[in-house]
Amino acid sequence: MSNNELLERKECSESAFWSFAQLEPEIYLKEISPIVLAIVLETYENSKFAKALNEEFELTTELEIEFHEAFNLLRVFIDLNRSAGNLILRRFEFEEDSDKKYKVMFAFRFVAMLLKRAESIFSLLKNGFSDDALGRWRTMHELSAVLLTLIKSEIKTVKMYYDYLPIDKCREIKIFQENCPKLNLRPFNENAVKYWENWKNASTSKYGKDFEKPYGWAIKILPEVHKRNLRGLEEIAGISAMRSFYMYAGQSIHAGADSFETYVNHINRKDFFKMSKPTSYGISEPANFCCWTLITVISDLLDLREENEFAVLKQSLIDLYHQTCNEFKKAGNKLDYEKYGQQIV
Repeated sequence: MSNNELLERKECSESAFWSFAQLEPEIYLKEISPIVLAIVLETYENSKFAKALNEEFELTTELEIEFHEAFNLLRVFIDLNRSAGNLILRRFEFEEDSDKKYKVMFAFRFVAMLLKRAESIFSLLKNGFSDDALGRWRTMHELSAVLLTLIKSEIKTVKMYYDYLPIDKCREIKIFQENCPKLNLRPFNENAVKYWENWKNASTSKYGKDFEKPYGWAIKILPEVHKRNLRGLEEIAGISAMRSFYMYAGQSIHAGADSFETYVNHINRKDFFKMSKPTSYGISEPANFCCWTLITVISDLLDLREENEFAVLKQSLIDLYHQTCNEFKKAGNKLDYEKYGQQIV
C-alpha cells in the first residue's frame, strides 16, 4: 500500500486517531512507518479502540449495578475508619502517658497511608482492576505489620524504627548515585549525601553495626536474625493468618510462573487482550482483604483506651465489616458464577 493510499484512507478515522495521538497529522504521517500506519488505520476502521472503550464503559456500568450495595458499604466503611482514626488522634492529644502518646502519633503516619491505599483499592475495583487492587492490599498488609508491631512494642523500638530511616535512605542514594549517569539523571548533591551519612553513622554508633542489616530496627523484639523479616513482624502483630493471602496477592505483581495461572485459559484461546483489559473477575477478594486490614488496625488502636465510646465505635465497625464483606461475597458469587462458572468459597 502506498503512502498516498494511506493518506486517503486516514480520512475515515482521522478524528479519533488524531485526538488520541495529539500530533499534527501531516508531520506524523511523514515520519511514521507505512506498516505501522496501516495497522493503526486498520484498527480504527474496524472500530476496535472505540469498541474497547465501549466495552470498558459497559464493564464499569455492570460492576456499578452488580456491586452497587457493596461499593456503597465499602465507601461508608472506609469513611467510618477515617472518622474513628480522627477521634483516636484527638483523644490522644491530651494523653498523659508521653510514651503512649508518641507511639500513637507516630502510628498515624501509617494510618494515613493505609487509608490512602484503601481509597485506591476502592477506585481500582470500581473500574475493574482487581489485580492492581490486590497489589495495593499487599502494601496495606506490610504497613499494618509494621504499625501493629510498633504499637505492641516498647517506645525504644519505635524510636529505633525512626532512626532506621537514614539506613534505608543511604542504600537508596548509593544505588541511585551509581546508576544515575546511565539514565542521564542528576545525582544527589554532596550536602544531602553528607546529611544522610552523618545520621546513619549516628544511628549505627548508638545501636551497633547489626542495626544496618535488614529490619535492624527490630533487633530488640526479633533478636534471632533468621526471624527478622516480614513473617516475624506478622507473628508479633497477630496477622499471620493473612500470610497465605499475601502470597496469593503477589501473583498480581510478581513475574513468577504462578502469576500466569489465572490467564492460561485466555492464552490457549488466543484471547490475549483479556490479560490487558479491566475485568469483572475477582472483585471481592481485594475488597475483603482491605476491610480486614483496616478493621484490625483501627480496632487495636481503639483498644488502647478503655472508653465506652471507643467500644461502641469498635463494635459498629465490626458489624459494618461483616456486612460489607458479605455483600461483596454475595455479588461476587453471582457475577463469577454467571460469567466464569465459579464461586467464591
